[in-house]
Amino acid sequence: MKRLRLKSLAVGGLLTVSVVILALSPPRLGTERFQLEKNDIQEDLAGIQHHRSELATLKAQKKADKKAGNDMAVIADKKEIKKAKADLKRDKVYLRADKKDLKQDYRLTIREQKQELRSAEVQLSKAKGELRSALRQNDVASIKPASSEVTRLINARSTDKAMLTNLRSDRHEDLAAVNDAIGEANGQFGGTLFAENGYNKVSEWVTR
Repeated sequence: MKRLRLKSLAVGGLLTVSVVILALSPPRLGTERFQLEKNDIQEDLAGIQHHRSELATLKAQKKADKKAGNDMAVIADKKEIKKAKADLKRDKVYLRADKKDLKQDYRLTIREQKQELRSAEVQLSKAKGELRSALRQNDVASIKPASSEVTRLINARSTDKAMLTNLRSDRHEDLAAVNDAIGEANGQFGGTLFAENGYNKVSEWVTR
């Protein structure tokens, strides 16, 4: 999900510097694969962090206004709190969707790589059959090119296998990095990210 968050992050002209830096130039998360998608996740976390902080500030302001007997200010505070809660809920939805997108990207890429490997294995099996046939018939003119083709396809299959292994390894590393970022953010927020949506622990959500 490609979204511009600066407007939604700016509230009352006050914006935490660390949130701005994270939203504009987030550090690399996990491997180099699908970095744009992982940047979206970091933007979601930055938005959640900001709106958590914003809510705490607004609630404190409402409390002070109420204590001072400023009823009009309390009404305005309640409206801002409602908006901040809606923004927070939206960013949580984005976070869930963006992690799902990342997992789907990996699922599709791995599926395509498996198809490449199956195709290489089919071609190799065919080439081996042709080589065996040439050897049985003592077809000298065909043996050398058939042998070269078998060697080429064996190397191609090895490359496809290595690529599939790397994809699976990167998927594991990236999802672990995303889960760690969510867990770290959860600790910073002082509570679970998704409790109001039925997720009482971060681990209950990130494994889905």
